[in-house]
Amino acid sequence: MDFFSKKARDQGFRARSVFKIQEINKRYHIINKGDSVLDIGAYPGSWMQACVSFKCKYILGVDIKEISDVPYADFIKADITKDDIFEKIKQKNNLFDVVICDVAPKTSGNMDSYRSYNLSSRAYEIAKVLLRPGGNFLCKIFMGPEFESFLMQIRKDFLFVKANKPKSSKKRSREIYIVAKTYKVKRRN
Repeated sequence: MDFFSKKARDQGFRARSVFKIQEINKRYHIINKGDSVLDIGAYPGSWMQACVSFKCKYILGVDIKEISDVPYADFIKADITKDDIFEKIKQKNNLFDVVICDVAPKTSGNMDSYRSYNLSSRAYEIAKVLLRPGGNFLCKIFMGPEFESFLMQIRKDFLFVKANKPKSSKKRSREIYIVAKTYKVKRRN
C-alpha cells in the first residue's frame, strides 16, 4: 500500500483520489461551501466524501458500479454513455454549480488514452447540459493525442482553463486533470 492509500484509509476515506481533489480545490477553489455538485464516475465515493467535507449543499454521484452509502450524498447507478443519463440526473437535480469527473476506463495499455478521451468527452457533454452559467468543471483525462483538442474545446466554454497533475497522482500515471472555471454559456428560459 502506497503512502496516499494508507493515509486515505487512516483518515476514513475510500480511496487515495480524495487527496487529488483536495489539492486541486485548495489551489483553484472550484468547489465552495453551499455548492451543488455532480460527481461523474464517482466509484468508490472518495470524491463524494470530499464534497461532504467541503460542506456542499447537494452532492450526486453517478457510476456504473454500485457505491455503498455516502452520508449526506445521493447516488445513481447508471451508465453515463446512455442517453437516459440526462433524465435520471435531472430527476434528482436540474442544474449544478460544479461537475467533477474522475472516471477512467479499464486500463489495458492499448487505447487507454482514447477510451479515457471518450469518457471525459461524455462527462463534458453532460456538464454542458447540467452546469449552471458561471459553474465549474473538473475532469480527469489520460494524456494522449486527443488531449490538446479536448483542452481547446473546453477553453471555448470557460473563462479559466488549466491542466494540472496533482502531487498525489502516481508519478507513472498518465492522468492529468483539466480545471475549468466560470462556464460562459447563457441558458435560454
